[in-house]
Amino acid sequence: MKNIVSTISHKIISAALLTAAAASLAACSAAPSGTPSVKTAQAREGSISATVDVAGVLLPNTTQNVSAKISGAVLKVAGNVGDTVNKGDLLIRIDVHELQAQLAQAQAAKSNTQDQVGIAKAAVDNAAASLEAAKRTLDNQVAQAKSALDAAKTAVASAKTAVDTAESVLKATKEQADVQIQQAQIALDQAQKNYDTNKQLFDAGLLPQTGMDAYTTALDSAQNALELANAAAQTAVATAQAGEGTAQAALGTTQANLDKAQLTYDQAVSPDAQSAIVAAQGALTSAQKQYQSASTSGVAVADAGIGNIDAQLQNADIYAGISGVIVNKNINEGDVASPGVTLLTIADTSALKLRGTIDQSVLPYVRNGQQVSVVCDIYPDRRLSGTVTSVGPMSVSTGGVFPIEITLQNPGDLAPGISAHASIEIKSEIKSEIKSEIKSGGASDSDQNHITVPNSAVQTADSQTFVYVVSMGSRQDGNRYTVTKCPVTAGIKGDTDTEILSGLKAGDTVVTANFAGLADGVKVEIMQ
Repeated sequence: MKNIVSTISHKIISAALLTAAAASLAACSAAPSGTPSVKTAQAREGSISATVDVAGVLLPNTTQNVSAKISGAVLKVAGNVGDTVNKGDLLIRIDVHELQAQLAQAQAAKSNTQDQVGIAKAAVDNAAASLEAAKRTLDNQVAQAKSALDAAKTAVASAKTAVDTAESVLKATKEQADVQIQQAQIALDQAQKNYDTNKQLFDAGLLPQTGMDAYTTALDSAQNALELANAAAQTAVATAQAGEGTAQAALGTTQANLDKAQLTYDQAVSPDAQSAIVAAQGALTSAQKQYQSASTSGVAVADAGIGNIDAQLQNADIYAGISGVIVNKNINEGDVASPGVTLLTIADTSALKLRGTIDQSVLPYVRNGQQVSVVCDIYPDRRLSGTVTSVGPMSVSTGGVFPIEITLQNPGDLAPGISAHASIEIKSEIKSEIKSEIKSGGASDSDQNHITVPNSAVQTADSQTFVYVVSMGSRQDGNRYTVTKCPVTAGIKGDTDTEILSGLKAGDTVVTANFAGLADGVKVEIMQ
């Protein structure tokens, strides 16, 4: 029976081979020499669905490496590998006796520094008070000297006025005395003339004795009047001269007083008088610098030391930053902890992450929040639901693939490190920006449908993706047609078809087989 079946199968295969050979010979005989014979298909509207597989290892949702920030002997370790801890639980306690002693010393140093600051502040206050006192003293001295100077100037002015008045009086007195003497002299001259004239008459016997006596008496009276006028003038002039001398003496005294007052004022406002203020200002500046140094750097250094020790004391107790399971322990009670060295490792396994990569061609179709199916390799018949939580914005170092992270809730029996793979169902769709471009160009809604071609039609060479389009209206002789090499942008690649995002339209005829010898502008024959 087996031989019969084998014989029948052999005959069928032989017949098929003969038929194919005959067809091939017929095709060759029909085509001109050197004309490639190609198979074709039409680009059509449609959509493509595909499944992207992501393989990787399940990792904890979050991991915390617990380390110390200070050195010291470990007094307590709360937990062992496999123990569950909650966020905020005390994990490790480090001995702080030495730090507490350092804190006490630092606080004592700060207290001493504050005392120094108080002393420096008192020195500043005293220096400031001394400076103000020196300023007040000098101001009083200047004010008194100015007042005395002004009074002396006023006295000199009054004395000069008195001198001027005395000189005027002396001058007037002299003038008046001269007038009186001149008048008395004129009267005397007239009396002498009268006397001489009448003496001649008397001697001639023409004038009686009584008449002559009258002229003699008048002459004597005039002589006496002149003498009296001279005496009065001398007395008045002497008096006026005495008044002028007194005024001049007073002027000299007031001028001397003015000179003295001016000297006192000049000394009060001279740079030498400012020396006390300059010295007081220097003492104040020095005290302020000492106070500034003590109150800033000194206290700041003390506070910094205390703050540093306080921070170390705060870091003596180490708490869990996350809730999870202790998966690693490198410390025991009595050991010495060193800063930066991992002591415990906590893993949050309530959720697990599958990390893998996806090809750049499917990157536009995978989004955060997308639901996926996850299968652990050790549980092949068990499907879990996961969510895409991260798609890397940059490809991995090798290029062409991008990192992806899928998160799933741990049902309780999955351990980190299990290998798994996720299946992401994707479907071709036109992106919103492409739709906008199509609408802006006035295309109809039908133009927004997807174009698909058989996978075999899409070729890649020299980093370029292209298809050969047969120009069906270009037939010139026999069944020969012209092919055009058309660059395209490919989208999703399914089991049989590939999505073309740009470069083709529905109804275009593309080459799907027998690409040998094809180039832009080559004539081909389409195989029936």
